[in-house]
Amino acid sequence: LQPKMKGIQPSLSVFLLLLLSSLAQDYDIVIYGATGGGLSTAIAAKRINKNAKVIVLEPSNDIGGMTVAGGIGLRDTFNEFGIKGTIGEEWVNLNAKQYNATKPVYQPDEWVGRKSWQILLEKAGVTVIYNTTLVEKGAVVKKGTQIISIQTFTTGSPQDKDVKIWKSKVFVDASYEGDLARFSGVSYTYGRESRWQYNESQAGVMPYSTFNNFPRGKNAISAVVSPTDQRLLWGIDPRPLPPIGSADDRMMGYSFRLCVTMHKKYRSPFPKPPQYDPSHFTLLQRRLDLATSLGQTVKLSNLCNLLKYRGYTGEAQKIDVCNGYQGGFTTDAPYLNNGYVNASYEKRKEIWDLHYEYVLGMMYYLSNDQRVPKSTRENMALYGLCNDQWKTSNYVPPQLYVREGLRIIGDKVMAQNDFKKLDRKPDSIGLTGWWFDVHQVSRVTFKTADGKLIVNQEGERWKNDADKQSQTDIPLSVLLPKRKEVTNLLVPVCLSSTHIAYAALRLEPTFVLLGHSTASALLNSERRSPLSPLSSRETPTFAPVHS
Repeated sequence: LQPKMKGIQPSLSVFLLLLLSSLAQDYDIVIYGATGGGLSTAIAAKRINKNAKVIVLEPSNDIGGMTVAGGIGLRDTFNEFGIKGTIGEEWVNLNAKQYNATKPVYQPDEWVGRKSWQILLEKAGVTVIYNTTLVEKGAVVKKGTQIISIQTFTTGSPQDKDVKIWKSKVFVDASYEGDLARFSGVSYTYGRESRWQYNESQAGVMPYSTFNNFPRGKNAISAVVSPTDQRLLWGIDPRPLPPIGSADDRMMGYSFRLCVTMHKKYRSPFPKPPQYDPSHFTLLQRRLDLATSLGQTVKLSNLCNLLKYRGYTGEAQKIDVCNGYQGGFTTDAPYLNNGYVNASYEKRKEIWDLHYEYVLGMMYYLSNDQRVPKSTRENMALYGLCNDQWKTSNYVPPQLYVREGLRIIGDKVMAQNDFKKLDRKPDSIGLTGWWFDVHQVSRVTFKTADGKLIVNQEGERWKNDADKQSQTDIPLSVLLPKRKEVTNLLVPVCLSSTHIAYAALRLEPTFVLLGHSTASALLNSERRSPLSPLSSRETPTFAPVHS
């Protein structure tokens, strides 16, 4: 502590810090982030050792992350085996019980999913502390490679008010942003590695022929305002794209996964966002105009994937609005997340607001702007936000879908070539259950032979030959930072992997599985003191690994 104040104030500051430290509570496991991964870590830990002192700290006022506040539940798994024997399986079955359904409900109403988590937490004796955020300066106190304590404040309050200190033997960062890991001084990265760094054929900047791009050739769409005004349209990244296969700092686009319905009883019109600007959708309008010139009718389903809530048996016929495969312009917002990983909390709020305006603005524009073809507006009138979901946030999911944030760099980095069938790893803690699923990464320009700037949406990929090997063991070692940096921190969400590998790891069922296994790793190692010997040499046995 090096205060720059004069007189008695430095002594007072030191006194207050020491007082706070003396009031700090000691725990066995402190988990930052009440995501599905964080909650499953806590529940499993208490089941293994009911006397373990476990606490979950959550920056928001909700639990479950994307499983509840984000709306996608545990829908993204190959089949039921993807969560077989895990806390995730219990969760989907508890959802089913609330609906009196006979089959698992992977994507429930948000209040149903929340109640299922609450049942599991209460039965295990787990406490969640809401609205608790890491301070941005001095959040982590370390001694050597051990984290001694972390410091938080009440979300939304000044960071020097209501400060709390949490001491623990071990810490778990289960957040989507990975802030505890970042503030702990571990090595991390974000964006894309080159093809050559880890010998990954799918890595780096993708060719212009990227999947789900805007039309090319004679139907290409101009990226500038007009022939006489060469400013780029809103939402297009002005930075040049590096050569194909190169590394860059761009990430998959973020979004809000809206829940919509066609059921009149539950349908609420798409609202006009507070900072709505129709000029932000000039690119969308050009896409619609092109379709009209080609005699095509554009429906919402042509722009976005409209996914039925998986396993849902309720009356409202709920639909999950996901990134599309056909039109280029979708609810994913590439480029708007630029700088998110290292941004201040204030800047992140601005980025959240940008995405809110983008996603809701897109729906409002398609529904109301008179330049939109009448057939499209009539189709949009069939849909609306579900009025029984997230009532306190105007029926919009309060959780931004941070599809990828930072990724720690551990002693082991999981890469594309680790995804080989029957590749049994000695420290396996579970199986992946998805493809290399990369949503669009950038919306940039491409210069044609005659010098025109056209729109190039780059980076998306979905199911190709590489996916034949996209299910494999996940080793414990990728949950661990480098041993020389921190030895009592596990990271089951922002784990050590490349961009392309993370595309197959970043699913909620996998996070729940890894959280479950994290607890097993910690409790299996607790007989040793200190925890620093925790390594990949011992395979936890509490979570299922293989059939």
